[in-house]
Amino acid sequence: LFLRYSEANFGMLASLPEPMYNPITLLRLFLVPFGAGYRPSAEFMQIIYYITLVSGVSALVGFRTNVSLVIFALGNAFMVSYNYSHGDFHHTEAPLVIALGVLALSPAGRVLSVDAWIRHHRDPGASTAQTLTAESAFAGWPIRLVQWLFVLMYLSAVLSKLVFEGG
Repeated sequence: LFLRYSEANFGMLASLPEPMYNPITLLRLFLVPFGAGYRPSAEFMQIIYYITLVSGVSALVGFRTNVSLVIFALGNAFMVSYNYSHGDFHHTEAPLVIALGVLALSPAGRVLSVDAWIRHHRDPGASTAQTLTAESAFAGWPIRLVQWLFVLMYLSAVLSKLVFEGG
């Protein structure tokens, strides 16, 4: 996703004429604090990009995992909605953004992360074996939800082909 969004891409989108910018509902919700009619500049989008990048790296190593994942998911949703607001609408990023949102709500970072290492060093009585074998009853739901998301996406594509294109 990050390869698609770069300084050149944001600069190109920001330089498009005003009639080519039609913010989608999600972007309008993100921009409520800035007032109606606010159009993000290329510099603003670069700031969002780097905040999202730092939060993604932080989530990858498991530092403040859930907070990092929320920021990462919101940053990606913001960049995708900004891109879609210029007429480039393909839905290819939507499953990824939804999966990131689901992951942000999961018990991610509980083991094999910087967060787990910090917890272990705060409580030296906990053994490493207990930390590595710790399981949550809720750890599997994000995977199942994303699996069902893919099932529904493919079902939707099949129904769309059958109904609208005569199969």
